[in-house]
Amino acid sequence: MMQGVLRFARYLAIIGCCALGFVTIVATGGGGGDDSWLFPLWVPTDVLVADVDGDGLADVVTLAQLSSSMSAREGRLVVRLQTSPGGFAPAHSYVVGIYPWRMALGDIDRDGAADLVVTDVGTPTTTATDQSVWLLLQEAGNPGGFLAPRRLSVDPTNPYDVVIGDVSGDLVPDIVIADSPNLGRGATLLVQDAAPRGTFFAPALIPLPGDATNVAIGDMNGDGLKDLVFRLFLSRTDYVPSTELGVVYQQPAGVLAPAVTLSPQTGYSDPLIDCTRNKQYSWMKGGVSWRTKGIASRRLKGGPLGGKRIWL
Repeated sequence: MMQGVLRFARYLAIIGCCALGFVTIVATGGGGGDDSWLFPLWVPTDVLVADVDGDGLADVVTLAQLSSSMSAREGRLVVRLQTSPGGFAPAHSYVVGIYPWRMALGDIDRDGAADLVVTDVGTPTTTATDQSVWLLLQEAGNPGGFLAPRRLSVDPTNPYDVVIGDVSGDLVPDIVIADSPNLGRGATLLVQDAAPRGTFFAPALIPLPGDATNVAIGDMNGDGLKDLVFRLFLSRTDYVPSTELGVVYQQPAGVLAPAVTLSPQTGYSDPLIDCTRNKQYSWMKGGVSWRTKGIASRRLKGGPLGGKRIWL
């Protein structure tokens, strides 16, 4: 009976940690000290749906940390290729870092095939050298298959998000990492060398008034150039965070303008999805918020998704 109670308590502790976005497993006494029932332990972190192999069918890519014992942990990227509507080939798994957190898809090396960039936040007791960014190029002649992950020459701190897109004005996709870079407060930019594709110049700082925790890319002002929108962490008082949004507009010749900030707030929040009638990226206008069974949602007013409920 006591062993069953202890196991249930450990299970609740793991579920609580997963809800916070990380897992810390602590060995406890009682029940003979046998923790083998915990493993294998999967901690999912991200999922992506896109046509990875170019056959016109949507595929599924997932990230997770896999622990096979108390001391053995590794990141797993799993690719599930759709071969017919609703039918999938056997999953293919890649070992990527320790704790892969977010991924972005884009053709980095200009071969017409989608490649992957993955951020790795390391372990719960990480140091800066444990955190990294990985590049997986799609293998020539093997649609949907990837070469071994290559660690990029950047040492991020808390790389919580990543996007791919041309933000340097040379029509070559770059990488932007939402992290707390050692270069200063802001985000990290990896500009790709246009000649030997798949290689990058030294990391550069995108100065911001806070630490970037999330990033999105899109043409915000309709000038045909990719701009960046960041969620910024400013400070914390008694565990309550203060945040705001920062918009970085790309100007001609790949110059990034100083961030324009908006929507400052104190307290925990849910992200918003924005869709308006002007067919451009813009901020949410109107809408009514709900919370159903503890999950935030928003019903949009107007625009192409007018009347639809968007789960956040």
